Amino acid sequence: MKNLSACLLLAALTSTSRRSWTMGKRLTPSALATLRALLDSYPVDAFYIYSMNETSPVFTWDPTGVATAGRYLVRAAGDWNQTTYLARSDVQVQFIEVA
Repeated sequence: MKNLSACLLLAALTSTSRRSWTMGKRLTPSALATLRALLDSYPVDAFYIYSMNETSPVFTWDPTGVATAGRYLVRAAGDWNQTTYLARSDVQVQFIEVA
């Protein structure tokens, strides 16, 4: 019965369309530390991100979390990918919509 419920859960997750975002950015050491701290704080838990094209007004976000336009509940997916140069680091992270 346990395997059946796991299969049903997997089928439910794969049958619904979920959005995903890939962030590839060159970051300063302080921005890199902030992003790494965020992802270390939520290793498997979900958190909110804003799709800036869908916010109102466009390319703004609500720091209070009240505005829900363009806001998605996501989790990090895949591995941390980082290439470090002299003053900056290139980072690539993928986020997948949870709900």
